[in-house]
This record gives sequence, C-alpha cells and structure tokens, in this order.
Amino acid sequence: MKKIKRVLSLFMTLLLTNNLFSQDKNEVHFFGFRLSTYDMPVLVGVNEYKAYFKYSEDRRSQGRLIIDEKAKTFTIKWLSGEDWIAKFSKKQIKDGREDLYGDVTKIIYEGKWVDDGNECSLILIKTNSSGCITILNSVKVVDKYYGINTWKKIFMLGTSTCLYEDYGSSRYEKEQQIKAAETKEKERENKIKSKIYDLEEYAPEAYKSTLNKQREAIVKYFTSSSNISSEFPSYNTLASSEKKYARFKNTYNVNYKLINKSRESVSNDYVVVAGLRDIRTLKQIKLVDGNDSKLKLFNSASISIPTIEIEGYEVMTEANLKDVRVDFTRGLTEVKVKDNKVEFKKFLPEQDFHKILIDELKKKEANGKYLVKYEIQDIMGDKSVNVELEKKSKKVNSSWLLSGLLVGLLFL
Repeated sequence: MKKIKRVLSLFMTLLLTNNLFSQDKNEVHFFGFRLSTYDMPVLVGVNEYKAYFKYSEDRRSQGRLIIDEKAKTFTIKWLSGEDWIAKFSKKQIKDGREDLYGDVTKIIYEGKWVDDGNECSLILIKTNSSGCITILNSVKVVDKYYGINTWKKIFMLGTSTCLYEDYGSSRYEKEQQIKAAETKEKERENKIKSKIYDLEEYAPEAYKSTLNKQREAIVKYFTSSSNISSEFPSYNTLASSEKKYARFKNTYNVNYKLINKSRESVSNDYVVVAGLRDIRTLKQIKLVDGNDSKLKLFNSASISIPTIEIEGYEVMTEANLKDVRVDFTRGLTEVKVKDNKVEFKKFLPEQDFHKILIDELKKKEANGKYLVKYEIQDIMGDKSVNVELEKKSKKVNSSWLLSGLLVGLLFL
C-alpha cells in the first residue's frame, strides 16, 4: 500500500508540472522576422553533404503568435489581416545544450498547415543567456540522394516576451525536486534492501511456517519411499541384518540466508537485456550432538525460505533454527501378547523404547505371537509412534519334518 502511495505521489507531481505549462491558449506579439531559405546541398566531406541556406529577407512585419493547446493549433496572425494556421499533432519538451546558447529548454510543436497540408513546426526556445527564441519552420525538403532532410523556409520571429516566461526555471526547479525525491527514495530503498531480516523477528508467522517446512522435509527423508538419497535402512534391509533396528539421533543448529543475485533489465538504443530473478539460499549447518559428522541429513532435507516485504520493498531474510533435534528409529521385534501383557521374545529394541512399544501394543488388544514393525520419532518436538503387527504362524519342528521325509522314501 505504501508503495502505491509513493507512485501516486510521484505521478501527481508530474501531472502538476505538465499542467503548469499546458494552459488552453497563449499568445505573444512579434515585431518582425528574419527569413532563411534552403538553397542547395553543399559538399562538406567525402560523400557528405549539408544543407546550405541563404539569407532572404529581414522584415519589420508585425503580428501575434497564438497557441491553442485545446484545439491543437498555432496561428501566425499578421497585422495585415492574413492568418497562417497550423494544426499540430505532436508536442515535445526537450532539455539540451546548444553551441550558441548553452543550456536550453525547447517546446516543439509539429504539424501541418491547414490550407495546403505542408509540414511545419514551431519551436520555442528558452535560454539562460539570450532570453527566448521563436522559430517557425515551413515545408519539408527531402533529398535522399544527397542525404538532405531539412526545411525550405526558416523564420526567426522577433517576439517581445516568452510565451512561457517562467517555463525554463519552473520546469528546472520541478525536475530538480522530482529528481531529489527520486534520489531520496532510491537511497531509502537501498538502505532497506541492504539488510537481511530475521524471519523470527520480522515475520513470526513465516518463521513458524519455515519450522513446519523443515520438520516435514526431515520426516520425508526417513519415510518417503521415493527418497533415493536417504541412506536410512528400510524394513527389508533390517530383516537381513544382524541388528534389527536403526536409530538416527542428532541435534543441529541450522541457518538459512537469502542472497539476491538478480539483475534488472538494461536497455539502450539497440538492444534490451532482459532482467533475471536469481535469489539463492545459503545454508550453514552445525552438528551440536550426534554422529552425523558429514551432515548427510541436510543434503536432501534442506529447504528454501521466503522473502518478506518491508515498507513496500521485497527484502532478503534469514532463519535461525536452533537445537534441531532429530531422533528417528525404525526396527523389527518379536513379541508375545497374552492377557494384555507384552513380552519381547526376539530382537529387543533399545531400552528406552520398551515402555513406548508395550503401551502401543496393549492398545491393539490382540493375543498371540507377532512380528512387529515399528517407527518411533521425535523430530523438532513432534513425537509419534507407528507399529504394524504381523501374526506369526506355527512352525513344524524341522527334525520331525526330516524324519517324515526319510520314512516316506523307504516305501518307494
């Protein structure tokens, strides 16, 4: 919302600046003119020609120059009663530097004469050294062979005052104010963006979401069958191993930090280089307790963190996750359940899990011998137990089975 207000404020400043110099009708008296007429192309270098003008006349003819911004016309109204009326289709305001006059501000009206449709232009020039200069150009001359594109007649009108007397200074002051405001806002933007903001302090909800995202990534590392990067043993692997359980127990300090490597679009007269959004996440992992010295867990359980908005600007963030405790066990055990009593028969789990598993198995309310698959986890304070029971079938004694086979063979 604040960003929108800044844009609207800047827009209103520009609008007021434009309106200041866009009154419906303006006029000024002129007391004469000097006319220069195009004569011919002149060779000035190897295959290079320039337009040559000859001085035609200097008259004291008087009249008024009238600009009607609403009707989009400018008129040369001679005292003799003759009117030259042009309809302009384009208006430009330019600042620049002239060899003769130094810094200048130009207002250029481009259009056509109403009576014959020939092109014309009116240029009002505000200078710091020579006051105001008014130039009227009439009828285009284009000679492609010599590379000439100029005007047939150029009138320099001797105006008594400037049509926009305060235009140059007011425009300059307004532009300076706008530039100063833009510079100040850019400095403010750079200052805001130069910092990296702690998620926990500046965006608590986003920090909570980051904790949940990290927890989910760790759980997925152990439990997802599609996670080929996980080195944690499956039930099938445990079934064929001597030790029937595997436990991962480590504690970490984790820091994620965003670094902005984006670039803005750059353009010149010939090419536009598209911008690129490139925000990277740097991670620093420290093992506080445990044996995961190579930090294998975070090779596949790392996450990205969000940017946030500060005073209307997108900024980089960091998240510090302290004491990330990861305790995950997967195992197999054989138990006998009778009258709500549980006895471990084979493949004993770790001692601190006995009571946890017994309590879970009692909930099943099933008597018999079972092969139990279990997963016990405490990940970032989120604890859960999952057990699956597979009833064991009665086995025939192997010695009796062998004796039976031998007796059968004797009667063959």
